[in-house]
Amino acid sequence: MRTRLLGLAVTLLLTVGANSAARASLPSGFQPAGRAVMAGTTTLRWSGQAGVVFTLPVGATLQDNDVDLTTSGASFAFVRLVPENDDASCPASFGPRCRTWQFDWIRAIYADAAYNGEPPGRRHYVGAPTPATWRFAKMDAYLFTDGTATLTMRWHGLRGSERLTPTGRFRGRAAKVSADCAPLGCGSSMGRSNGVMYGGSTFDLKGRGWVDVRSVFASDNLGEGPSTGTNNQVHDQAYCMYPNPSEPHASAVAADHPYGCGAVPSNTAEASDAAMLVANQAASSVPSVATSYATYWSGASGPVYFGFRANGAGLDPSRAQGFGVWFRYGIR
Repeated sequence: MRTRLLGLAVTLLLTVGANSAARASLPSGFQPAGRAVMAGTTTLRWSGQAGVVFTLPVGATLQDNDVDLTTSGASFAFVRLVPENDDASCPASFGPRCRTWQFDWIRAIYADAAYNGEPPGRRHYVGAPTPATWRFAKMDAYLFTDGTATLTMRWHGLRGSERLTPTGRFRGRAAKVSADCAPLGCGSSMGRSNGVMYGGSTFDLKGRGWVDVRSVFASDNLGEGPSTGTNNQVHDQAYCMYPNPSEPHASAVAADHPYGCGAVPSNTAEASDAAMLVANQAASSVPSVATSYATYWSGASGPVYFGFRANGAGLDPSRAQGFGVWFRYGIR
């Protein structure tokens, strides 16, 4: 009996010690949560990949200026607030879960001097439905960062406050994709501005889910004296996903898209124009302005490839990046 009691005491000490260590690892004032009720002011802090399922009343609203997103030791942070159920009114081009909020922070863009006039918490991209009103009983928050990130949301129509460390788990990936340049390589401004910059990657959702792509660019000479922004800006950029609503049987194998989007050779003068034709979107940048473009598809399933291309991307490689975000629906 004495031996058994001693063993029990050791077990209790180990359990208490483990619980104390777990509590100590949490940010001060934050509670762990895989599920929670959304409050008027809700703050999330996480590292790596995490999720939380919220209950919130239909009709609550969240405007652009009601959100702060900051990071520590990170090069990116991606937030996807997605309804748990499909919506039959969503256009096919965006998939069945189009009533979403997206918040992105990418160091290559939002740490740029061009944003010094903005408060740190507001230097991020905001994508919100119109009107920005929540219409469902449940919201899944899929969160990614390669450092530590803090998101604060101030919801109109809700009361109270919560500070949470999300503990939900899900299958997903957020990654920066390496880029190549043709025909002269990415090692110099000459190589980047006289051809096409391109890249892409694939992830297997192993079920129904989401994929989005974001490409970010800034001019080489942004903020460098009187010639600021007069050269080396992006002329066009584009992105693609395979398969997609228009091409549901397209290959998701990266090797089948050797130039980012499609298989158009990129060693001729016509390559840049051809790239814009095979991709989903082309856009012109404004000199001296850091640019960021994205699209998403909420009807993805199984393996999905994304790619991007840029025409005349005369850029500092550290500020010319493509990112992909994938996740399968369902937070455990």
